[in-house]
Amino acid sequence: MSSGIQYKNGVLLYKVVPCSFYLFRLPHLAFMNIINAMTATEQCMTSLCSRRALSTIKTLRRRSEKIRIIASDRFVTIIRTGQQLPSQFANSSKPNESVIINGLSVFSVYSKDGAPVITRWAKRTLGAMELIEHVCSLFNEQVDTMVIEKNTDNLITLDCISLTVQERKFTWAELNRFIKHWMNGGSVRLRMLLVAVGAKREYNHREMFDGLNARRNVERKMIVSYRQKEYQFAHFFEVDSNGGLTAGFRFDSVAGLVRFGVWPSDTGKIIDLRLY
Repeated sequence: MSSGIQYKNGVLLYKVVPCSFYLFRLPHLAFMNIINAMTATEQCMTSLCSRRALSTIKTLRRRSEKIRIIASDRFVTIIRTGQQLPSQFANSSKPNESVIINGLSVFSVYSKDGAPVITRWAKRTLGAMELIEHVCSLFNEQVDTMVIEKNTDNLITLDCISLTVQERKFTWAELNRFIKHWMNGGSVRLRMLLVAVGAKREYNHREMFDGLNARRNVERKMIVSYRQKEYQFAHFFEVDSNGGLTAGFRFDSVAGLVRFGVWPSDTGKIIDLRLY
């Protein structure tokens, strides 16, 4: 499988299609210019063609503005282009091609309408990690946001700026354990955590605050965004890490969510976390 260009209905389309255009047979300067004219998504799709394609694009691509990578156990997305990258499913339809992901030859399914490549893995977790490693290696970036279905042990091992756990409700004891992990220097890149918890009637104050030494905020205001809407909070709890950071957390009893935001300890009265 190769990446190719197709003219359709008056529009020039770039997609992964069977084609006979050999990019790397062009003079060095020519294919270097083509690589750097591609979007981040196009570079990623082309890198799936072979180990040589991955190595060449990784070496020759000019470092552009910072991109954001969002990942889950089913997909990887580059935010700057707003396009979904190759996905993985444990039980996809009949494979018709193979691609190279993180050095592994993987069966894949794709359509000619420009949809993402769907890769087939025996184990979904393995597929997710291989896809993430491939994309992070190509762009020399870390995953910013992870949308996951995990327990506390898995959550602690992730090194992301933003984490959203949508498919599983955490207990108050599990949330307490994660906050202690952060206070002791863990998850140093984390700036925003959003997790689902039980209903208000299930709230357990002792399990939530055990050993945290949390203080109630009455002066600062936290500004966050959720599903393209802005929210401001003036009442939340704060804790400090041993790395000089402060975090605030608040329980939304209506939505059943806990939002945990991190900022430098010397931040002023307004804490703007809308970026995360």
